[in-house]
Amino acid sequence: MRGIGPTLCHLGGGDYDGGHLISNQAGAGGEDIGTVPMLRSLNQNGGYYQLEQKLQTTWKDLQATTPDAKIKFQVDVHYAGTSEVPDSFEVTFSVDGGPPHIERFSNV
Repeated sequence: MRGIGPTLCHLGGGDYDGGHLISNQAGAGGEDIGTVPMLRSLNQNGGYYQLEQKLQTTWKDLQATTPDAKIKFQVDVHYAGTSEVPDSFEVTFSVDGGPPHIERFSNV
């Protein structure tokens, strides 16, 4: 792993990756931007990863039918005390002006 990922893994311990809050495919901007210690199980094939995949598929489908459509996406990162490892993430998103959806993920 290159970039900041190895440092983030060490902060959380062996069960953590450097996880992107917004995937590179969605325009996050690179390895070292918007990356936090994230449980490997959440990041690589768990709920956070699945949400990223769902939003990417939704975006591609929207672009085919409604090129001006937008997906609004916000991630709130929560920390306990002075920890450098987030204990949870709250993702709020809406698709093309629709109602907001909230997904919460534990990172402990």
